[in-house]
Amino acid sequence: MRKDTATQQYLLQLSAAPAAEDADRYAIKLLATVLGDDSGSRLYWELVDPGLAEHVSLGHCEYQGTGMMLTYMSCDPGNTADNLRRIVDVYRKAEKEGIAPAELEQAKQKIRSRIVLSSERPPRPAIRVGRRLDLTAATIEPQNPSWRRSPISPWTT
Repeated sequence: MRKDTATQQYLLQLSAAPAAEDADRYAIKLLATVLGDDSGSRLYWELVDPGLAEHVSLGHCEYQGTGMMLTYMSCDPGNTADNLRRIVDVYRKAEKEGIAPAELEQAKQKIRSRIVLSSERPPRPAIRVGRRLDLTAATIEPQNPSWRRSPISPWTT
C-alpha cells in the first residue's frame, strides 16, 4: 500500500505465538516486554533511542486456538531495510542467548506497574485484575526458553 502524503515507512510483521489457552502465553508476554516494549526494551534502545525509527514495538496477541507476535515499526523510508536487519538481529540474539535474569525482573516490574495503574481506572472488576496477575508468575528460562516452540524470527512482513 502506498500513500503519497506519508512521510514514514510503516512495517508490520507477524509470526506464530501461543494461543490464549496456552500456559506459555505468559512467558511470551514477558519476552515481548523485554524485546519490544515501547520504552526501555531491546528494540527501543536499538532503534528509537538513537533516532533510527520513530516507533518500534513487539507485542503478543492471543486468541482462542491461535496467537501471534506482532512487530510494528515506523521510520524514514531510507532507514527501513537497515532497521529491519537490526530487528532481525535483536530477535536472533534473543533466540540464541536467551534473556538475562535482570531483564526478566524489569519486565515483571513493568507489567506489575501496568496492572496497578490499569486497576485505578473505572470500571475495573477485581476478578479481571486478579487474572492478569498470573502473568507476573511466569518465567523465561534462558537454558530452555518458551519461544523455542514458536520462534519469532520466521515471520510474514
